[in-house]
Amino acid sequence: MSDYLWDRTGHDPEIARLERLLAPTALAARRAGPSRKIAWFAGLAAAALFAVGAIDAMTRRPEPDRGSWTAREDGRRVLDLGRYGEVVAESDAKVRVVRLDEELHSLRLDRGTIHASITTAARPRLFQVETPAATCIDLGCHYSPTVDANGVTEVRVDTGRVLFDHGRREVFVPQGASCKAAPGRPPFTPIHETSSPALKSAVEAFDAAPEGKRTGLAKKACALILKREDGLVAWHFLQDPEKGVVAAANEALVRLTRFGECGIDRPPQETENQLKAWRNRLFPEWSTWD
Repeated sequence: MSDYLWDRTGHDPEIARLERLLAPTALAARRAGPSRKIAWFAGLAAAALFAVGAIDAMTRRPEPDRGSWTAREDGRRVLDLGRYGEVVAESDAKVRVVRLDEELHSLRLDRGTIHASITTAARPRLFQVETPAATCIDLGCHYSPTVDANGVTEVRVDTGRVLFDHGRREVFVPQGASCKAAPGRPPFTPIHETSSPALKSAVEAFDAAPEGKRTGLAKKACALILKREDGLVAWHFLQDPEKGVVAAANEALVRLTRFGECGIDRPPQETENQLKAWRNRLFPEWSTWD
């Protein structure tokens, strides 16, 4: 036998003829080889990418839902806000989470009472509680909003301060004070818990009266302002649209702080500057609210 098949030495006409006949097939086989290798490598690459994607998805698994409540044996529920504090809902509270992220922590309270304990790690206005009457905006504190069957909201502040916002009016409620708001109207006047029953009744009557007919009631309330904490009422009267109410509040604040005496200038007449000047004189700690 010729050695042509093994080392291609010599010459065999018959074998040469067969090679010429099979040449197209050999070319196709040579072309098919790399294609199979490419397909194999492509499959391997796809599998590798899938594995990497699966591992990445596992490592980037979202944090546990902080919007879930934990039930207590006494019927209360607790919402853990991590480093920002916690919220405790009474058993009668109808409350839900609206939003929880680094931009805003928002709850909706439609009925009952909750107790919010917000730490100093939370920037002012991060935590808010919507109610049918107004929104309680946290400025760093512990407070308890309550909503009754008619949607009337009352907020009591134990420590720190809260901004009660309706859109038409913002009310500041500091430590030791409370404030109410009814659906469809601006919040009422906040008052300190240590104020006299007479002043509380006078303020309640003022808040219940229609606009345009409250100057006399404001004068009656302002006559009962006797200590610094009572100045909270007069300071909010300064924001009233009735000039008579504003005048009564100014007189009460002058009497309370003795502005104008001993060379101390009275606050400027411009509303915004006037409010800040009276505020800083009555409650210096309020200056951090800006």
